[in-house]
Amino acid sequence: MVFKAHAGLHLDNIPDDVTVPEFLFNEKYGRRPLSQSNRAVMIDAPSGASFTLQHLKERMEGLAKGLKAELKAGEGWNGVIGLFAPNNVLSRPSERG
Repeated sequence: MVFKAHAGLHLDNIPDDVTVPEFLFNEKYGRRPLSQSNRAVMIDAPSGASFTLQHLKERMEGLAKGLKAELKAGEGWNGVIGLFAPNNVLSRPSERG
């Protein structure tokens, strides 16, 4: 199966000074507005649960805020966090013991 980018996406000059989330979610880099992106981008095969890009962004931000609070990482903290978690769209680190 061949996947093609929509007509508005041009990846001739991929920026190297932005974060991956900024590149994925910012309209400045050629994506359509999140409000118009209502198709599922992740689907859990066993349960059938699906997530839109907006939902994925909300979950990512929630995880980042939770990690920041748990690790007491203040402004200017420039650390790296590694996560070991199941490859499942429904997994929540807080539920794992």
